[in-house]
Amino acid sequence: MVPVPSFDNFDALNNHLQKCCEDRQKDILRGHKTSIKERFALDQNALSPLPERPYDPCVVSSARVSSTSLVRYKDTDYSVPVRYGYQDVFVKAYVDKVLIIKGSEVIATHKRSYEKGDAVYDLLHYLPLLEQKANALDQAAPLKASSLPPVFERFKTTLITRDSTTGKRDYIKVLRLIKIYGIDDVEKGLYLAFDQGIFSVEAIKHLLLNHREKRPPNLSLKAFPNVPVVCVQKTTLSSYMGLMGGAS
Repeated sequence: MVPVPSFDNFDALNNHLQKCCEDRQKDILRGHKTSIKERFALDQNALSPLPERPYDPCVVSSARVSSTSLVRYKDTDYSVPVRYGYQDVFVKAYVDKVLIIKGSEVIATHKRSYEKGDAVYDLLHYLPLLEQKANALDQAAPLKASSLPPVFERFKTTLITRDSTTGKRDYIKVLRLIKIYGIDDVEKGLYLAFDQGIFSVEAIKHLLLNHREKRPPNLSLKAFPNVPVVCVQKTTLSSYMGLMGGAS
């Protein structure tokens, strides 16, 4: 641990420490004729057996969900799905993550924050509420705190510009797709939507499904011969005059 190691996550740190221990086992210490690994093999004969149930390295505490679907642990708030508001839950705090449990079900998992007064949100926890109050979309703290790629905000602006009445609700439907396909795939789907100039939620679902199944999207009606083709002629002044009964 000297110098202090620096890694992106705990898994990388643990892998590094395990390798250091394995390398250390090859050493022969002063006053001994065999390696640390060989001496440890002899010590294992005198060790007690491991417990049948693995040790769970966490702190367990009880908590209550607030009116804003937040659970507080060590001066940090963590979100849970809105349907659990005002209910009693258990918190299992590990060094790198926090699990929130209701009964025997894990209802929320978050990366642990050590910042005092911090709030850790999962946007998907609040989508049912946003669907009922779509006008609160721009002021929603979970959405502001989320680190969605820029294309999401661009797509939201496009939807609202095209239709201010249904644009917000359609965008919430797009956010719903994250739960099914994940942020990375939905991001790719939105880029494809912009490339092809389509802004329908159903069309984006089609793009995502084809991307998952690794087949090209088919947004053309040529593959559906039974669908009637609508031909719209160029508008002329005489057509309008005809409707008014004054065609020449």
